[in-house]
Amino acid sequence: MNNISLIKIVLLLLITINVLSNCNVSPSPKSHAQEMNITEGISVVKNEDEDFEIFIKDFFMRKNFQFDRIIFPVINLIYDTDSEKFDSTQILKRDWKYWNIYNTRKVLLKIIKNKNESILNAQVEETGISVNYVFTLKEGKWFLVKIVDEST
Repeated sequence: MNNISLIKIVLLLLITINVLSNCNVSPSPKSHAQEMNITEGISVVKNEDEDFEIFIKDFFMRKNFQFDRIIFPVINLIYDTDSEKFDSTQILKRDWKYWNIYNTRKVLLKIIKNKNESILNAQVEETGISVNYVFTLKEGKWFLVKIVDEST
């Protein structure tokens, strides 16, 4: 094959590619409908973590929500003033009592937030009660994992 024949083939190939790429091919109604069915009902999944302040209100105000957001057994550390050490126990699901912290009078709440762990410190005014509720972020949701009672 000589050079002129090769150039003609390459030139013909380039013209064919150019013509095909400029064609305005619209999908048939069937393929368009199929495309619509594929995308219909798909929701966008956001990879955002749950807001802790909103979570904590729901946690203490809604009984079922509270039970669903505790990883049982809960580690329960209680400060023993005599030995000046923490005694460790576990709270099982069957022993958990629902408690709405907002029904407690004179409670002071303080939130200490970290990336994957947040602590809600609850203190009752004019008493020695001070309890830390430790929450961990798992798959974008907050869960109670530990209670540290530092009451004196």
